[in-house]
Amino acid sequence: MDQAVSRACSDESARTVMEICLRCLAKEPAQRPSVEDVLWNLQFAAQVQDDWRGDSRSTTSEESPLSPSQIPRDPIISRTDA
Repeated sequence: MDQAVSRACSDESARTVMEICLRCLAKEPAQRPSVEDVLWNLQFAAQVQDDWRGDSRSTTSEESPLSPSQIPRDPIISRTDA
C-alpha cells in the first residue's frame, strides 16, 4: 500500500475497502457482492475510519481504536448468507 494512504487510513478501513473491491472484480458474476453488500461494507469502513481519525489525534498507537467487541468478526459477508 502507498505510504501516504497507509498514514492517512486505518488498516482495518483500508483492508475492508480493498477486500470489497476485489470481490467486485470476481470473474464469475455469482461471486460478486450485491449493491447492498458493497454499501454495507463501505459504510463499515467509513465508520472505522472516522473512529480512527478521532482517536488518532489523541494517541500515537498504530492499533485500531475500536475494541475487539466493537469490530464485526467478518465484515465481508453476504447479508443474505447471514
